[in-house]
Amino acid sequence: MDIFRNGNFIGRNVVKFRHRNNWTQAVLSAKLQLVGCCMARDIIANIENGHCAATERKIICFAEVFGEQVKAFFIQNRPS
Repeated sequence: MDIFRNGNFIGRNVVKFRHRNNWTQAVLSAKLQLVGCCMARDIIANIENGHCAATERKIICFAEVFGEQVKAFFIQNRPS
């Protein structure tokens, strides 16, 4: 079970893509709302830190606003 607890690939990748675009969580929330996914900043924060899971719908919305493929959110980033 520890692999899943410590393997929050979705949240880590949301942070990575958000930082790559120089967006705050509030900006990401606004962009998600523009594509029809109502997700408040606190929900984004909880997904990023692993306190809640991202649903399939949310992952698809993240992919759309970041211009990434869905599979990009499941890639494990190894620490440098």
